[in-house]
Amino acid sequence: DEKPFVLVVEDNLEMLNLLRNKLKAKYNVAVARNGKEALQRLSSLSTLDLIISDIMMFEMDGYELRRTINDMDRYAHIPFIFLSARGTSEERLAGLNMGAVAYIQKPFNVEELLAKVGAILTNFKRHREAFVSKAYQAVMSEANSPHTTGSVRPSAFADNCKKYRLTSREVEIIRLLIKGIPYKVI
Repeated sequence: DEKPFVLVVEDNLEMLNLLRNKLKAKYNVAVARNGKEALQRLSSLSTLDLIISDIMMFEMDGYELRRTINDMDRYAHIPFIFLSARGTSEERLAGLNMGAVAYIQKPFNVEELLAKVGAILTNFKRHREAFVSKAYQAVMSEANSPHTTGSVRPSAFADNCKKYRLTSREVEIIRLLIKGIPYKVI
């Protein structure tokens, strides 16, 4: 499925169902009832594009979930939205300083949340495409450099892939493009 994948973490079952039902029209949606369950869900997901999480939850709250994800190379880059009944300036700043792209205070307008999710995912997709393009250009410029023997130094290629946080599939696609395989075949 081409739809982006969103993980919603919320302990209030009514809110969780509302968010899942509103989001599923445009997105693949996975759900979890707390941070601990969310981390377990992450291991079963092959792809993830956005996390929306409540802050106040039992077992593992949203802040602890965000800190844990920040330490995981595979997921640290995923945009994260906090939802919370806590709305003080200090609370919002704490969430944003943890790397969240948005902090939305409950109660909120669902249509506004959906618009924000759409904008975040569109921007994330553009950034990812730009990173892949830059990594590809860097590899190709090095391959065409008069100082190389026609093949790219594996360490330079790996460095660029790591620098731009490319997935294994993106690395595979770049390798196929370097070999001259047309994108329609890929």
